[in-house]
Amino acid sequence: MSQGYFQCLKSYGVRIGEIGSKVEGADPDLLAWPGVDVSVEHPDAEKKCLGKKPLPPAETDPERNPNYMSDYAEYIQCMNEKGSKWTPFLMVRVGTTKRARRHPETLIRLTRSA
Repeated sequence: MSQGYFQCLKSYGVRIGEIGSKVEGADPDLLAWPGVDVSVEHPDAEKKCLGKKPLPPAETDPERNPNYMSDYAEYIQCMNEKGSKWTPFLMVRVGTTKRARRHPETLIRLTRSA
């Protein structure tokens, strides 16, 4: 889903990581997220490629789903009570959107506890 956006950024000179894939039938030329905040480091490329940038999931948008964090906390608590131990933590990555910087709770990832 992000490959069109990555290709666009790359065409405007943004350094994009290449992860490739050796899985049969998969694209061996897969690209990865750039290692910089494109909106800061390459604003012209960001502006030109913005229409190809994938949207974040609607359920994690605090403006569209204000109960996301409480629902998420209840979900984690339920899983832990049922014996499947999970630990939430904030996922901070380079290149986050301005909205995500204002609402860091949208960048959450789970890790399986031992």
